[in-house]
Amino acid sequence: MKPYAKYIFKKLPNMATRYILREHSGNDIPNFPAFWKQKGHPHEGEGYIVFHETQNSRPRMRFTHALSLENNRMCTGFRFLFKIHTAYGDYGNDAMLIDFSDDWIKLTVWFFKDKKETAYFLFEKWTDGKLVLA
Repeated sequence: MKPYAKYIFKKLPNMATRYILREHSGNDIPNFPAFWKQKGHPHEGEGYIVFHETQNSRPRMRFTHALSLENNRMCTGFRFLFKIHTAYGDYGNDAMLIDFSDDWIKLTVWFFKDKKETAYFLFEKWTDGKLVLA
């Protein structure tokens, strides 16, 4: 099984939680990522995503971390399970696999079309080395 979209982000050095889009391949995902719209912003028009610990007590029960878009709109919540730098989630009907570099500078997100219900299964295959992502 192959992902139908791949997004690679790089952490902005002057912002604790923001990652800016550096590469994209495959299909476009509707409303993903967020784009800076503020006039005069140094990254105006560029895509970004926010990685943070969840703050609200209710989602925190299920998810320790989240990826969010503009106006704190949650993209997906997740917990790191087997390896601290990998996770899975969903966005709409799609499954997501999430990988941070060891230094937390690079963030890669793969999307699997209409596989929301099998996100954990894909994650297990990936962490077992049975699903190779390019």
